Amino acid sequence: MVYMPFGAGPKNCIGMRFALTECKLTLATLLHRFNIVTTKDTRLELIETASLSPKNGIMIKLVPRNR
Repeated sequence: MVYMPFGAGPKNCIGMRFALTECKLTLATLLHRFNIVTTKDTRLELIETASLSPKNGIMIKLVPRNR
């Protein structure tokens, strides 16, 4: 347990919940303002592991929403 960004156990960081809430709000704001679109570079080849996952990842771009 050398590197634990928020600590662990009874003496964990008091800002952990705040930081996680900030991350969720930032993600929600991005999703509210932008549409997520795949690029032409995306080739969907799946790898069978415990679940299906893309072999080379999924290339995306954020397109501003029209208001």
